[in-house]
Amino acid sequence: MENIVRVGFKKPTPIQSQAWPVILKGTELIGIAQTGTDPGMLVLNPTRELAPQIEAECNKYSYNGFKSICIFGGGDRKAQIKVVTSGVD
Repeated sequence: MENIVRVGFKKPTPIQSQAWPVILKGTELIGIAQTGTDPGMLVLNPTRELAPQIEAECNKYSYNGFKSICIFGGGDRKAQIKVVTSGVD
């Protein structure tokens, strides 16, 4: 809480106001907020098995050549490095 006070946080953004209650209930959430910049996202999940399933869902919504990738522990490191170095958004 000290850091929150230190940076002058006053109130949650609109997307935070809507997302936090859902997340705190343990429910899955996809949130979209206008930022004025290119879209970017990081998805963290609890299991290695779930990671490729999330990647497949993300790829369904890909547009304008944006590329998403799946990186997870215990996988083929060389293959994952190759995917990352070939370019990713």
